[in-house]
Amino acid sequence: MLKTVCLSENFSRRVDFEDSALDKISSVLASGGKVGVACSGGADSVFLIRCIAALFPEGAGRIEALHFNHLARANSGLDEEFVRELCGGLGIGFVRGSPERPPEKKSEAEFRGARLKFFEECAVSRGLSAIAQGHNADDVCETLLMRLMRGSGPEGFAAPRPVSTVGGAVFARPLLRVRRSEIRAMLKAADLDWREDESNFSGEFLRNRVRSVMLPAAEKISASDFCASAARVRFLMQEESDFVDAELFAELGAANPEGTVERVGGVLKMASASDSLALGDRAAATPALFRRCLYLLLAGRGLLDNLRSKGADAFVRSVCSNRALPRRMSVADAFVCWQPAEKILKIEPARAFKNADFYDMELSWGRNFLPTGDVLEVKKVSLGAREMSAVLGGENDDSSGVFLDMASLAEAGDLPLRARARRPGDSYVPLGAGSSRSLSSLFSSKKVPAAKRGRLPVVYGGSGGILWSPGLPPARARALADSPEAIELTFRQK
Repeated sequence: MLKTVCLSENFSRRVDFEDSALDKISSVLASGGKVGVACSGGADSVFLIRCIAALFPEGAGRIEALHFNHLARANSGLDEEFVRELCGGLGIGFVRGSPERPPEKKSEAEFRGARLKFFEECAVSRGLSAIAQGHNADDVCETLLMRLMRGSGPEGFAAPRPVSTVGGAVFARPLLRVRRSEIRAMLKAADLDWREDESNFSGEFLRNRVRSVMLPAAEKISASDFCASAARVRFLMQEESDFVDAELFAELGAANPEGTVERVGGVLKMASASDSLALGDRAAATPALFRRCLYLLLAGRGLLDNLRSKGADAFVRSVCSNRALPRRMSVADAFVCWQPAEKILKIEPARAFKNADFYDMELSWGRNFLPTGDVLEVKKVSLGAREMSAVLGGENDDSSGVFLDMASLAEAGDLPLRARARRPGDSYVPLGAGSSRSLSSLFSSKKVPAAKRGRLPVVYGGSGGILWSPGLPPARARALADSPEAIELTFRQK
């Protein structure tokens, strides 16, 4: 959508805005609603707020700038004052937010989460029907590269969408077709200032490294316009994602009570924090649809960020390859359970499985909540000389933790590790033994109470061999050797 924008008294330019995003802003203001504009003081957000002010002069009293001061930089106060003065000159309201105290740890994810929370709160408290953001065509390229690094699916590559809903706030991004260089060139030509965030030049954050290293390299070696290609990928992924969601919505609507699932901005959402989702025949049998249902259920409970991609892939494969058996997957302090007879995905707290007699799960890095309610933690560590000496000298307490050799695990294809309940006949070759011994005899020799043995997990790897069970030595073949690089397993009973 080409629109002529007058940025200053002596400068105007035709700008190619994203149609649906600009239509959203226009319809809100035309109906008497209020629009917020996320404005950090950087070139993109300054350009955006000036464009909106110029295009909709009649709505100036219903346009508010939303500025979040992270208190993380020395110049953040100057940025805030710049935005405040800019809004005063444009006749636009100014709304400020900040954390209670400066962040101890600077993280892209934490900064983004804090801003989104502020925007969502403003949408409610200020009565905003839409919030405009200054994401541009370069942001589309950067996001595509970052999502590729993460192994995202179609919905991930459809981001950033022109219009989306997050936590009840509607976001519109009208600059997705405009390059960052064009924005800066137009501001300079109009003799307009903006604030430069010095952290944009730091290699501390992933997006900055993608922006300064990967994107220029991709543009240099690409036979076509890489930015245009990235924009097309984003559009096609959105198109396909919307189609699949529409098909799935019809199926889920027939299988679930009215109101369980809804479509918001073209994307499926759980209407409430439901603990279960009934699937139709196609969704239960098709990996692509089953995966979307899994994500949908977890997102409704705020657990999607805790999901590990490898664990999700294994869960989807196991369900869709043999739907006759129940399946469980650990996510944070809960379990996602597949009930094949009813075709229901259900979230259960770990405590619901205190007496679980069957489970088999992939272990992720960090804390893993077992069906028994116990915790098995998996960490990569590099041991110091004193720690190495203690472990190799037999001083480690195998009852609660153990160290396994990282190199031998990787070479044997044992990663990622898995945990399961004990099975009759379980045996392995423990450290210090010359032949295989049964877990039952080892538990007896270690005087592990019979009542406790049923709760103890069995850790094994991709090669199938048992590596450890709490209270016993590690497997001889994977025990720590000469290298300090190890995987530490720690077991904690509830």
